[in-house]
Amino acid sequence: MRRKQTALLMTVLILSSLAFVSQTRPQAPVENTNPGEAAGGGPPVTDEDGDRIPDFHEAVLFGEDIILDTGSEILRISGLDSKNGTDNMSDHDNDGASALLEYCWPYTLDKCFTDRIALTGKPGELSESGIREWLDPRVAD
Repeated sequence: MRRKQTALLMTVLILSSLAFVSQTRPQAPVENTNPGEAAGGGPPVTDEDGDRIPDFHEAVLFGEDIILDTGSEILRISGLDSKNGTDNMSDHDNDGASALLEYCWPYTLDKCFTDRIALTGKPGELSESGIREWLDPRVAD
């Protein structure tokens, strides 16, 4: 009889402790579950290769090569590679500005990562200044 009582008591203690623990889990406060109305910023900017040019800028906007037919020869101007950490110093279009300078334009390198509040890449009609906020590292612009 005593063994049954001990087993019953242990079972009750274990079940009550499990019920208590399951009710006291720490939870992060959530204000809203609708992504359209949720407070906070956009998705983080990723830079897999660490060259300070975001992967979206390298892969999607300026990742493809440009092929020019001059009549006498065919030229290939390389695009940027989101997995190459040294292409930020490249100047494939030979205009004297590195890919990192062209990414930061119209900001200088010392203000590019401190004063800018958004990614570059806006056409003139969408920017506040009316000036396009991007240079193509594949075209001498």
